[in-house]
Amino acid sequence: MVWVGPSPEAIEAFGVKHVARGLAEKAGVPIVPGTKGLVENEEEAVKAAEDLGFPVMLKATGGGGGMGLVTCTTAGEVEEGFKMVKSRGQTLFKNPG
Repeated sequence: MVWVGPSPEAIEAFGVKHVARGLAEKAGVPIVPGTKGLVENEEEAVKAAEDLGFPVMLKATGGGGGMGLVTCTTAGEVEEGFKMVKSRGQTLFKNPG
């Protein structure tokens, strides 16, 4: 098997999401609008959601698939969803980011 993706150093320095998103943007690949980095708290999440427009999806940085994913249609759902996603990330992937 051969690894095709960012180097371990790039993953550690920037995180896979940021590396992949940046490469996709540079290549002109259409991407879903989102934040440029991690959202640190509920207030930042609500602000980002209001700037992007509802509905939004919150995703834990750890893991894959839908285990750390929540869809929100209101600011209140974003606040609660942020707490849930952070908790799931920590519990399931040992990464609350």
